[in-house]
Amino acid sequence: MVEGVNNVQTVPVQKADNAGRNAAIAGALGVVGGGTAGYMTKQILKDGEFKDEFVKEVKKQVINILGEDKIDRKSLKALYNMEDNPAIDTVKKFLKQNKKFIEKVDDVKVADLLKKPDNEIMDYFNQINKAFSKELKTKFNDLPELMKSWLEKGQKTFKPVESLKDNKIYKGVLKAQKNLKGKAGLIWGVTAGAVLGIVTYIASKAGGTKQA
Repeated sequence: MVEGVNNVQTVPVQKADNAGRNAAIAGALGVVGGGTAGYMTKQILKDGEFKDEFVKEVKKQVINILGEDKIDRKSLKALYNMEDNPAIDTVKKFLKQNKKFIEKVDDVKVADLLKKPDNEIMDYFNQINKAFSKELKTKFNDLPELMKSWLEKGQKTFKPVESLKDNKIYKGVLKAQKNLKGKAGLIWGVTAGAVLGIVTYIASKAGGTKQA
């Protein structure tokens, strides 16, 4: 059982080697600081190619930017993730789950649409899929090469560019980069605290107090 602070008897001690302790902590800070920069870079590029994690985050942010609200974003994401040549039951399920979005972008009542023959329902869905999904998928398929054209030689991160300020995909790139850097900062911030706590403990034990 750990005794209370006020109950611990005073005993002669040797002074801790503060120089060694401080050097250890400084070393840990250097590792953490260097790791942060490295981690942020690794989040975006690996061997000159964009990491899947970064590309995925860019797609997510582009959809968020294109959608005016949660309903739009949810439906655009569902369209993007829709399999090729979906079964009629899958299409009907999509129409039911995204009723608000469809009725917002088109003058149609989903309830009435679902009463039509299956081939008419499928024809209608294919029109939507072509209008809202295919173009997005094409752009996303070309995304790595497009981003390479935007990233200057030797540059490891994207910067605001005046000529691309209205480009929604580039906005998504900047937002994705910011989000991943924030995530990196959070991870390394926690790690820094843990490392420093361990280093302080080890340093105090290695060169610190002990009974004479």
